[in-house]
Amino acid sequence: MNKRQRRLFQLGIITSSILTLLISCGSATNPPSDQLKSSVDSEQAVNQTDEASIETTPKTTIETAERVVSLTSLGADLVANLNAEKLIGIPGSPLLNQDPRFANISTISEGRTEPDLEKIIDLKPDLVIGAKGFHDKALQRLDTLGIPVLTVEINSW
Repeated sequence: MNKRQRRLFQLGIITSSILTLLISCGSATNPPSDQLKSSVDSEQAVNQTDEASIETTPKTTIETAERVVSLTSLGADLVANLNAEKLIGIPGSPLLNQDPRFANISTISEGRTEPDLEKIIDLKPDLVIGAKGFHDKALQRLDTLGIPVLTVEINSW
């Protein structure tokens, strides 16, 4: 396997893992109302980590988010494939700029620059998705401001 094929294979593994996780987050049944109430009443946004190295604030689920900002090209592509109407903010990646699916979506960064927090806040997202190690400061600041975040750990490319 040459280097390009290996990178594509690794990207495929990461993509399928994230998709599997996103799909498995769904539930065919509603939780009992007392469980729902206790999760809504939770005042502390303590990050929880599961086996797939994804952290999120307890009140946030991918199911309930209607306005999603992705700080990564991969996250934007995944959200667009699941439900493009929910995606309201994307990074200014050349890869995304060439894709017509993202033509009318707000850009929250350019190239490899830090995301513009003011633009993100103005979009009023229900959820911001970013990569651990790349967007830690931005995600931490957004979480402090009360904006729900989802952090995905990318172990390889």
